[in-house]
Amino acid sequence: IIQVSNFIGFILEEAIKREIKEIVLLGHVGKLIKVSGGIFHTHNRIADARMEILIANAALAGIPLEILEGLYKYPTVEGAASELIASGHQNLFHILAEKASLKAKEFIRSDIKIGAVFTLLNGDFIGWDKEAVEIILKGGWAWPTL
Repeated sequence: IIQVSNFIGFILEEAIKREIKEIVLLGHVGKLIKVSGGIFHTHNRIADARMEILIANAALAGIPLEILEGLYKYPTVEGAASELIASGHQNLFHILAEKASLKAKEFIRSDIKIGAVFTLLNGDFIGWDKEAVEIILKGGWAWPTL
């Protein structure tokens, strides 16, 4: 387990140098959503497109306009995520997790296995891709009861 803070791109590059074969990006939706948009230095002063990435992907997923318009009232992605989940749109976070994994693979230009898991501040898993599940289970970690 490696804590990465804002330097996700750097740690991905280091993983390649150190010949790590599998990676799970596990973290808060407000941080990892940036990776879904191709942002690998995630400090808010460097790049802050969290809500834009969320709403663009929500629109592409067919979420109704009235919900999309309401998302901007939330000051955090955590609040918007809770609203989307409450309105039955949790699948969006599985889509975003898959995009984060794909963007990470593109960033490092490698075919190593990368998965992503999005959480809320309380640690609840809200979105993940199949690669993350496979890596976690293969590693003997307990998958949380959902």
